[in-house]
Amino acid sequence: MQQMSYSKQLSKLSERAKYEAQIGELKEKLESSCRRQHEIENILEEYEVVKNRQKEQIKEVNKKYYELQKRFTVIDKERKELADKLLTLEKDKKIATERWIRATSQKKQEEVTKSKKYCKHL
Repeated sequence: MQQMSYSKQLSKLSERAKYEAQIGELKEKLESSCRRQHEIENILEEYEVVKNRQKEQIKEVNKKYYELQKRFTVIDKERKELADKLLTLEKDKKIATERWIRATSQKKQEEVTKSKKYCKHL
């Protein structure tokens, strides 16, 4: 009987050792899982920080883009106005040049006529 009880005790000890080994494995898995969860939480926090920083950068870029669009619109309007003024000035220059040519031509013609009259008197 003692042998049976001894073998039963050995069997129970063996089972207990198996359970303790399983408990040890489960504790290791739990610790590993907790470490991994902590790492994931840290990664998520870093992600949130980066995401918020990028949101702010996007806001700044959008603001600068909007300001550049406004400046472009103003500058483009000024460019068109200057182009119109240039056309007007070129037309005025053309008219002034034609008048000057006519006036000079007329003046030369008058001088030629005067010199012919003067030559006839001599």
